[in-house]
Amino acid sequence: MMWSFLTVAQFGSNKPEVIRGVLFDKATNVRLEAAVITVDLGGYTVSSMTDAGGYFTLFNIPRETATLRISMAGYEDKIITNIQKSEDVEYHIGMEPKKLTAEDPIR
Repeated sequence: MMWSFLTVAQFGSNKPEVIRGVLFDKATNVRLEAAVITVDLGGYTVSSMTDAGGYFTLFNIPRETATLRISMAGYEDKIITNIQKSEDVEYHIGMEPKKLTAEDPIR
């Protein structure tokens, strides 16, 4: 009986996990809608987009640590390494507005 409990516990620990978070503008604290969050998993990627409240959820992420790539029009791209996945954690990620340079077109 004890052996089957250990086997189930081992398989349960290998199940894919979830990464949750919320994006906001660092200068104004306004939550950001329509940002794209991607995790590169070698042969494929998992992506999500923030909702109206700035929230995102990435499902079916393997247990090893992950690297998030975040992009949104008007903001600097952000790469966050060594993300630990957990059902109980919600990442709060501040984004910085893009800085205009002399090469940027005026619109």
